[in-house]
Amino acid sequence: MHAYEKGSTYRITDGNDKDFIGLCHLLDGYLNDLAGGEENRSVYIPYNKLDDIHDVIVAYCDDVPAGCASFKYYDKGVAEVKRVFVKKEYRGCGIGKKLMKHLEQLAIQKGYKKLILESGELLKEAMSLYRGIGYRVIPNYGPYASMGDTMYSVCMEKEVEESGNRLAFNTKRSIDNTRKEFEQSFEQEELYNRQTQDDRHLQMILKNLKTDEAKRILDLGTGTGYLAFPLARYNANSQVYGLDIVEHTLAVNQSKADTEGLTNCHFVLYDGVDFPFKDEYFDVIVSRYALHHFPEIQNTFKEMARVLKNGGILFISDPTPNLDDKFRFVDEFMQMKPDGHIKFYTKKEFVQRAEKVGFILKKSHNTQIRFPRKNTNQYKELLKKHSKEILDSYEINICDDEISITENVSNLFFEKTAEKNNG
Repeated sequence: MHAYEKGSTYRITDGNDKDFIGLCHLLDGYLNDLAGGEENRSVYIPYNKLDDIHDVIVAYCDDVPAGCASFKYYDKGVAEVKRVFVKKEYRGCGIGKKLMKHLEQLAIQKGYKKLILESGELLKEAMSLYRGIGYRVIPNYGPYASMGDTMYSVCMEKEVEESGNRLAFNTKRSIDNTRKEFEQSFEQEELYNRQTQDDRHLQMILKNLKTDEAKRILDLGTGTGYLAFPLARYNANSQVYGLDIVEHTLAVNQSKADTEGLTNCHFVLYDGVDFPFKDEYFDVIVSRYALHHFPEIQNTFKEMARVLKNGGILFISDPTPNLDDKFRFVDEFMQMKPDGHIKFYTKKEFVQRAEKVGFILKKSHNTQIRFPRKNTNQYKELLKKHSKEILDSYEINICDDEISITENVSNLFFEKTAEKNNG
């Protein structure tokens, strides 16, 4: 079975495949060099034998073996990912991500619901890959339990489901976690306001948005209504809708709007995936500090394009990783709080996703936000794993029991066109 993607070929095979065996020898050599000799990783060798591996994907570039990934049975409904490797000359081309995609699809076909794996923070490229495609750190399992949760041994898992399931289990779980944590955060009003409120940023948004003739405005991920309320106040002839998953907070918002007499301000609950509005309903959509929590981000762009009129304006404001943050320290930092953070997107990633569904970028500029968090041992351990240059680039500051990080923010103004780019 082959899947052809941009010149690379992916072949399903088994643990006896000579190309797979050859790649595993190269992987062992790479790990030996990293550990300073085979004797320094002898404890791992018994767990990396190929005897029990029957499901393998091998990647080829111009018929040359370029990488591999495999899994083996671990428990009912659970497979363990093993022997993931890409040759050095083929790294940076997305082969590792494609290998894992095909491996997950094969696992689903075999009836598995969860994948687990063991890696380590020393394997920075591998850890960055796994985090980027949705794997989460878990307590060390099985033979790795005695090794402890250290930077040398890190265990992870990912729930996998049929892609056709609209609310697959891992998506639903992410949304449920986000809902729970944000309901609690909104109740702790002081800290949340310090994290997100910025009057200068708010005034910039209101000044630059063209809402004078907008009949309907959507505030996606409205939260406490930080954008929705001023939009309703300044645009009395517009109907403003705040959309979110936090039922209690939306009820509080609506009560506040009713008390203030803002009859044009409405707060709507949804499932976190599909927007409960008809096609081409809105003239303007805004989303501030929210999209990094959305587990199905491309579907979100499709939904925004669906409910926005041609010629309508989409404004996105969201933190973005620093250019030199190759291993996504900032995502690890944000994921320390279990509020459903998926990842921060670069400006390029946002533009590419937007263009696919018919948006064109009209203008953009950068701002900054400083996030305070309660300092815990988890953050202290995280800081040890990353270079001083990366930490300095985010202006990490620790004061008593609080740790703060400064993040760049992309502010992007798009216009919806009639044409979609499906390339």
